[in-house]
Amino acid sequence: MAEKVITRFAPSPTGYLHVGGARTALFAWLWAKKDGGEFRLRIEDTDRKRLVEDAEDQIKESLEWLGLDWHDTVLRQSERIDEYRKQAKRLVEAGFARESAEKEGTVIRFKWPEPLRPVAIEPFQGRQKIMVDPQTVASAFEEFVLIKSDGYPTYNFAHIIDDLETGVTDVIRGDEFTSSLHKYYAIYQALGRADALPRFYHVPPILGSDKAKLSKRHGAQDVLDYRAEGYLPEALANFIALIGWNPGDDREFFASLDELREAFDLSKVQRSPGVFDPEKLAWLNGEHIKALAPGDLLERAATGGFWEPGRDRAYDERVLGLATDRVRTLAELRDIRTGYFYEAPKVAVDRLVGKENPETVGVWLERVLRDLTKLPEAEWKSDRIERTLNDVRDELDLEPKQLFPVLRIVVTDADRTPPLWDVFEVLGKSETVSRLEAAQDLVA
Repeated sequence: MAEKVITRFAPSPTGYLHVGGARTALFAWLWAKKDGGEFRLRIEDTDRKRLVEDAEDQIKESLEWLGLDWHDTVLRQSERIDEYRKQAKRLVEAGFARESAEKEGTVIRFKWPEPLRPVAIEPFQGRQKIMVDPQTVASAFEEFVLIKSDGYPTYNFAHIIDDLETGVTDVIRGDEFTSSLHKYYAIYQALGRADALPRFYHVPPILGSDKAKLSKRHGAQDVLDYRAEGYLPEALANFIALIGWNPGDDREFFASLDELREAFDLSKVQRSPGVFDPEKLAWLNGEHIKALAPGDLLERAATGGFWEPGRDRAYDERVLGLATDRVRTLAELRDIRTGYFYEAPKVAVDRLVGKENPETVGVWLERVLRDLTKLPEAEWKSDRIERTLNDVRDELDLEPKQLFPVLRIVVTDADRTPPLWDVFEVLGKSETVSRLEAAQDLVA
C-alpha cells in the first residue's frame, strides 16, 4: 500500500496571508489531496512579540474562502509549550543539547554531537541533491537555540516536533528555508527519528514585474482584499497556481480546485522565480465570471455586496447574463446595475447630446420612439429591435457612432454596454420607451 501523503501549512500570525503564503498553502493542499492524503493547518505563534491580533482569524478565513479545507483541528504551537520543553530536556539528557545561562536568561541550545552522520537530502524533485554533513557545518555555525529565554521554542525546533507528531510526510515551503536543512536533519537524528525525515520541496519566490521582491506596489495584497475587490476564489487559486508552475501544456484556465488537483504535479514547479502579473489575474477572473451561470453569479455578487437584487430574480439574471462579457471583477457589476435599474435618465443634457445640439437629438429620439412604439410586445426581441434602430438610422442618414452612443447614454448612462438591442430587450418595451420619453423631455 502506498504511503499516505500528509502535508501542512504552518503560517505565523505576525501578519495577514498574502499571495506568497497562499500559493504555498495551495501547493501543499493540492499535493496532499491529489491521492487522498491529508492537509493540516498549524499556527506557529511562538514569536509573541510580533503577533498581530486578528492575523490568525484572517489566515483561516482566507484559506476557507479559497476552499483549502484542513484535516482535523488547527494545531496551535502556543498550546504545546510543555511538549517542546519536554523534548528539549530529552535532548539535554542525551547529550544533544545543553542549558546555557545568558544575558536574557536561560536558554537550551542544540549541540553538534559526533554521532550524527552525513546524509543526502533531495529538497525538490528533479534537482541536485544537497549533501548535509553536520560535522562539516558545525564549524561554521554556532550552537543554535531550541528553547528561548521566555520558555518558548524556536521555529527550528518546534516545527520538527509538530511534524513528527502529526506524521507529516511532505514539507512544501519557500526556497529561503533550504539553507537550514542541516539543522533539521541533525535534530531528527538526535531525536532518534531520522527515519521519519519528510520529503522537502522548496518553491521559488514570487517577484513583481520589475523582478524585485513582491510587495503591495506590484499589486499584491492580503488575500481577503481580493475578495473585497470582487475576485472569485477559484480565479485567485487558478492564478497563483500558475505562478511558477504549469501543467506541462498551454492550459491556463482551471475551473475549480478539482481540476487543479488532477493536473498538479510538484515536479513541474519551475526552478526560477514566478512573476506576479495583475493584468493576468484580472483576465482570469473575467474568464471565471463568464463561466458562471447567471443564477450563481447573482448569488455571489449579492453575497459579496456587489449587487442589490432588483425587481425580480429573473430580471436580475437576464441583466447579469448580458454583463458577464463586459466585466473582469464583481465590483464592476455595480456600475452596470445602475444603468438597468434607474427609472429616468440622470445624465446632464450636455452629456446626453454630446457634440450635437439638443434640438437635433430631440428629432432622433422622436423617430426612435415612433418606430419602437409600433413594435408589438411579442416582437420585442433583440434582432427585431436591431433592425428597427438601423432603419431609423438609415432614414436619418446617420452613422452608428452618431445615433447609438446617444441611445446608450439615454438607457444606461454608460459609455460602454452590451449590444444596444440586447439591452433594450432585457429592459422591456415599457421601460425602454419610458426612458426615451424622459430623455426627450430633457432636450425639449
